[in-house]
Amino acid sequence: MSFILKHPVEVAGIYVRHLINVLLPCWPNQYVEDLDNNKLILAILSYSSFFLFGLTIWNKCLKDNKVCLNYFPLLIPSVFILPGAVEVRHFASLYLIVIGALCWNTDWHKLIKTIYFNKIAFLTIGVLWLAFWLNMLASESVYSTYIIGCV
Repeated sequence: MSFILKHPVEVAGIYVRHLINVLLPCWPNQYVEDLDNNKLILAILSYSSFFLFGLTIWNKCLKDNKVCLNYFPLLIPSVFILPGAVEVRHFASLYLIVIGALCWNTDWHKLIKTIYFNKIAFLTIGVLWLAFWLNMLASESVYSTYIIGCV
């Protein structure tokens, strides 16, 4: 606890970097065999689903809020692993909650109306998120990794 109080910005930076690495998975498998794979499609799908989920929560487009709240205890291991070794498999419950809520618990008529008014927010947040993620990928000291693999 004293370390967190002495270095709050660095600890917050670790949490933010790990969270972005989980929300935009570079390599969905446990063991990385190909560093130069194409990450663009996976990044767009992941970002779009999380943006839509956030928009659904923000604009109250869920049909039943209790359904999502019932699944939040599944996120306890995800929260505790966040400062440590982050892997996509530890956050499978988060992806299940997001995708499940979008598929079965969203009022799509109301959400489509809100999407129309939030196109600029989608692009702005997406560009910022992508820039931060690309900076983390390109700053690897041993092997520079980019979003689109070498052909």
